[in-house]
Parts: sequence; C-alpha cells; structure tokens
Amino acid sequence: MRADKLRALLDHYVWCLNNRSVDELAAIVADELNHNGQTMTRQQWWEGPVGEHLAAVPDQTWTIVDAVIAGDRIAVRYADSGTPTGRWIGLEPTGTRISFREYVFYTVIDGRIADVWSVFDSESVRRQLSPEPPPA
Repeated sequence: MRADKLRALLDHYVWCLNNRSVDELAAIVADELNHNGQTMTRQQWWEGPVGEHLAAVPDQTWTIVDAVIAGDRIAVRYADSGTPTGRWIGLEPTGTRISFREYVFYTVIDGRIADVWSVFDSESVRRQLSPEPPPA
C-alpha cells in the first residue's frame, strides 16, 4: 500500500476511534489481529483493550502529533485527552481532565490493521490523577 493510502487509512482509523464508529472500523481493522502480542478478534479488541479503556475515559480523543510510514508499518505519536469517570490504571476518577502521550505501531496487511503495539505515558496520567500531597 502506498504511503498516502496508509496515511488516509490512519486518519480514518482515528476518526472512527474519536467517533466510536465500530461499524466503520470493521473495514479497516482485520477480523483477527494482534494487540501487544495477544491474538484476538476485532470484537474482542474493541470490547477488551479499547472498550475497557473507553469505559474508564469515555470522552477520550486521539490527536495525531507525528506519523511515520515505512512499508506496511505506521508509527504514531498521539496526544490523548479525556476525563476519567471510572477506575483506571489503579486510580479512582477525580473529575480532572487529563492529557498524555500514546505511542503506537501498526502493521497493515491487505489494507487493514492487523497488528497493534501500543504504550502510553501512564506516569503522566498517575501524576495528573493522584491527589495533591498535603502541604508541609
């Protein structure tokens, strides 16, 4: 797939995530994929890693900061933001809107995302959600 087509696929993928368009994701995410080394169906991926995350941060948005495309791979640095309303990464929600970076590598096979490796700056999230220490 050409780099411009992969960029268009990435842009549409992010649009689908931000608009929670599960039906449209079916056209660009493989029926079976690997997420951080675990094989799952697209539905398991949406209900598992993505769904659990969105249950805790239902208004999360992804914004592409950088994208590098090489062959069938896409590397992305996202600026994410949202307000956790449920327990997430071991922390209770505080009503605080957070922002953090996420780094993801995608492999595209036959025009669909088939492999996802992702990490996010959980330490930044912890700092933003942790209660302020009492004054000394």
